[in-house]
Amino acid sequence: MIELGTRPIRTAGKGSGSVEVTLPADLRPMVGLPCRITLHDGAQPDIVLRPDLEPVRDVFAQFWQMVCIAMADALPGTVAPGWSTEAFSFGLHPKEAGQGTPCLAWADGLALAGIAADVRAVGRCAASCASVLAAECDITTAFAADFGAVCGFLMCGQHVFTQWAEPCDIAATSLREPVLRRAGQSWADNPDWRCRDLWSGLRPGFAALATGFAHWSHNPADYLQLRAAWRRGRSIELTQG
Repeated sequence: MIELGTRPIRTAGKGSGSVEVTLPADLRPMVGLPCRITLHDGAQPDIVLRPDLEPVRDVFAQFWQMVCIAMADALPGTVAPGWSTEAFSFGLHPKEAGQGTPCLAWADGLALAGIAADVRAVGRCAASCASVLAAECDITTAFAADFGAVCGFLMCGQHVFTQWAEPCDIAATSLREPVLRRAGQSWADNPDWRCRDLWSGLRPGFAALATGFAHWSHNPADYLQLRAAWRRGRSIELTQG
């Protein structure tokens, strides 16, 4: 349970039945969503507002299908894995990726449902979906988050989280895939994530990433060497800076 503080209940007009509740700024993405209201009566009555997030789930399912299009050359077989909410954890706001179940943020889903989706929301969702699909590409759990991060970067062209910098730099310099050096270009050309051509154009890059991370999954010492070299270089940059 998350405590969001105390807010007053206001009425828009006596007898109108219209009630307004001032909400914390953290809930701003939820403005306008229809909510189911439940009263738990008793000595200390509770009023529960349950937003209708079913349309957002539908958007996530559509987004998953787009990611599968980009992964078509990397996935075995001809039928892409189906969308399942059980493969993800969910939260109101984005969380930095790490080991464990990839997270989808309701705030990002609401952004995807809008007319002009935030490119960072697109990158985060692409990273989470790619992390789930990693196992289908023979990529072990230990490398799934890094694989997802680079896929998200390839899509949006930004290090949405600071921890993306390391795997993205390693992939760009080691895999020598030209598409990786044009990360975010597809989005810049057509900022509509529902466009199938946008995702189809990413297929070579996603395939190169899947091949590279599958290799590192079975040869982790190679990746550890690249990581050590990257961190040495980063340390030198910080020292000289």
